[in-house]
Amino acid sequence: MAVKRAMRLVTALCIGAAATPAVSAQGAGEGGWTLDAELVVAFAAIVGDDGLAQGRDDWAGELSAAIERETVLASGVVVTLKGAGRVQRDFSDRGGFAGLIGSCPATVSGCPSIGSPGRALIAPATGIGIGPGDGGDDVIAGVDAASVMVSGAWGEALLGWDTGAAARLDARPPKVARAVAATSPSLDPTGLGIVRARNDLTGSSAKLTVMSPRWLGLRVGASVTPDAALEGVDFDPRFTSPGFATADLGPVWEAAASFARRFRTGDVRLRSALTYTQGEGDDRTGFGVYRAWGWGLEVELGPWAAGVRQLESNNALGGGGDYSATEAGVVREVGAWRLGAEYGFARDRALTLRGETWSLSASRPVADGAVVAFGWADGDLEAPTGFASGARQASTGGKGPFLELSVRN
Repeated sequence: MAVKRAMRLVTALCIGAAATPAVSAQGAGEGGWTLDAELVVAFAAIVGDDGLAQGRDDWAGELSAAIERETVLASGVVVTLKGAGRVQRDFSDRGGFAGLIGSCPATVSGCPSIGSPGRALIAPATGIGIGPGDGGDDVIAGVDAASVMVSGAWGEALLGWDTGAAARLDARPPKVARAVAATSPSLDPTGLGIVRARNDLTGSSAKLTVMSPRWLGLRVGASVTPDAALEGVDFDPRFTSPGFATADLGPVWEAAASFARRFRTGDVRLRSALTYTQGEGDDRTGFGVYRAWGWGLEVELGPWAAGVRQLESNNALGGGGDYSATEAGVVREVGAWRLGAEYGFARDRALTLRGETWSLSASRPVADGAVVAFGWADGDLEAPTGFASGARQASTGGKGPFLELSVRN
């Protein structure tokens, strides 16, 4: 209740700031609305045994749009109103990354379960559970942002539906394609990806975020989300299925620190980040306090860019239920071309899942605002399967070429 009262107070302050007229003074003014839109269409020809992923089709796509308006007050404070959303059709039935994989009922000895009597569970770090998919929705839609931000020399405060401090200050590996990726993907061509090292438990659920300015390269921030309940296009923090136990986390707290530095000699840019997320789980279903640590590093050297990101989560469980994920990538620009490699590995001990994905890709502009990307994607997954004699690990894999075309205004 205290969190919700604090958010209502900040809401009133933000609305009051947004409603304050831009007083006639030098540097004060009101800008118009800006619109950014992008369409991504991707095709893939994946071969192999992809039965665990309930793969559906060889094409996918998404349409995104974002609007923004800035008002500069006479005091120099900037009030920004922002709205953004996406409509997406992924390659597999696990739209929003979350979903069900494999088939291992909790009643079978050795299959993942929680509590007594044992129930199947949804792992909060990924939103993934063990079970046959239901086909999913052909098309999903989600809100990426509906927020008001007040910023000044002291930093910034954001209220509404948007990403939190841990995701905003994160450091991550570079990518080549706009949506198709081997790790933390928007579009997953193999349908086998479980690698998500992005320390973002709440997605775009309503939250309050406070960020400092960058002091000598260092910036810190914190967020609080009363209820992580908004289904997103890239992540669904509240995915559930009949008969499955969920953590039902809330409130969720985030903290992050980022250091960025560009060195004048050698054309070197360095960025690093440390993130932490904590949320209260539903002890009635056997979950406890969720904790996750993440770190990332980005390095740019001339035409080269490389990065690595790591996440360690306890899945709101005691010992033995951890989720860990590692992402790495390297990109080189050669003229108009962008060439790169991505790799990811993840293990979920609560679900006895193990996954590995990698890709090689290239992209280049083909027209004003249009970029074509193509490459090779490969994914391998080990998941439990239930038999009369007990659970066994089953392996599956998929690999093949993909093609992506993105157009933006």
